[in-house]
Amino acid sequence: MTESPVTTATALPAPWPLPSPPEHAYRELEFRYGGVAFSCLVSDSLYDDQLAHLAHYLPAAEPEQPPVATHRVRVTCDEQLYRGLVPERGPDGLETAFGSDTYAMWRLPGARLLRPHPPFSAWLHDDHLFAVAEGVTDIVTHPGTAGPCTYLMYVLREVLLRAQEDNGGVLFHAACAVAGGRSALIVGEKGAGKTTTLSALVGGGAMSFCANDRTFVLGPSPRTVAVPVALRLGYGLVEATPPLREYVRGGRLFRPQVRGSEPTGAPEEFGSRVKHIVTPAEFAMAMGTALSTGGRLSLLLFPSLSDDDRPFHSASVSAEEARRLLASSCYTPADPAFVRPRFRTPLSSPEQRAAQAARVCRALPREVPAYRIGWGVRRDPAETHRDLRALCASHGWWA
Repeated sequence: MTESPVTTATALPAPWPLPSPPEHAYRELEFRYGGVAFSCLVSDSLYDDQLAHLAHYLPAAEPEQPPVATHRVRVTCDEQLYRGLVPERGPDGLETAFGSDTYAMWRLPGARLLRPHPPFSAWLHDDHLFAVAEGVTDIVTHPGTAGPCTYLMYVLREVLLRAQEDNGGVLFHAACAVAGGRSALIVGEKGAGKTTTLSALVGGGAMSFCANDRTFVLGPSPRTVAVPVALRLGYGLVEATPPLREYVRGGRLFRPQVRGSEPTGAPEEFGSRVKHIVTPAEFAMAMGTALSTGGRLSLLLFPSLSDDDRPFHSASVSAEEARRLLASSCYTPADPAFVRPRFRTPLSSPEQRAAQAARVCRALPREVPAYRIGWGVRRDPAETHRDLRALCASHGWWA
């Protein structure tokens, strides 16, 4: 990330979807993630907090490569601008964007104005606005906004999603760990044991943490790219993993904590509705490892864990079975959390993306070794770490 001296609204390049507050002070912020280049202006009063927020989600360095897309974002904290933006007339429609979050939408000349719409939740507050045009987004908050620095990450995630799918990428409901530039993709439905497997792989810095929930697979020589989202860790997993337990008990968590409500298929304690929410950087710090954007895909793992102390077991998976398992956890062409395009319009059709996903699900098992793995979550984590290390070493890496 690069920064520049403070500038004022009157010196800003046009166009932006919204007017600039008179003499408002901004600082420039430029960074790349996952092949997308972001050029941002951030209110001087938010700048340091915005940097700290990004550092909780993004690796310190992004591998140099030509960007597949660019996006400009302006983050403004200004009471007067925020209060004066919403038109007196009713909205032109409602948009469901991320999950079940709903926004009222007004059409502006060349842009859309979005404001949170009831029902509100622990995540959705009526204290921010988006103004969106193609390739550029205005984010407007005010001094009383809860978490004003979170909304740049909203934009980043969706722009990454749309841009990489347009670039041939396919998104999986999968975790990912990286070592020596090579990655292991951990694929499975909710409760299968993805996070437990990930914790066993990265413990003690043996591998870098890439992703816990959503991972892109890109290119003919497949490589992985993480979608940076917070981790929701079950109580049982935290208590069974000493580094996580000590970190959580330290009471230093960056994100607000809420009680989860979704049932899972995991063992009772591991799938507990009590969830600890940690950022990628916090998870990496707790596990004594680093954050990674991704790496060359070298191993496919399909975990299925049990609520006992049975030993580790693995079995290679046929290409057809691996294709079926990948397809069942594929989020292209329609990620259920990103229901409607909001910050970037896809260039490809759903049918094109579906065909693209089917091709990748067929091709990957022919190029990458695939295994079903399992063990009892009550056994010694050190033994599981050793067994996973041996499986990776049998394919000539992470030895």
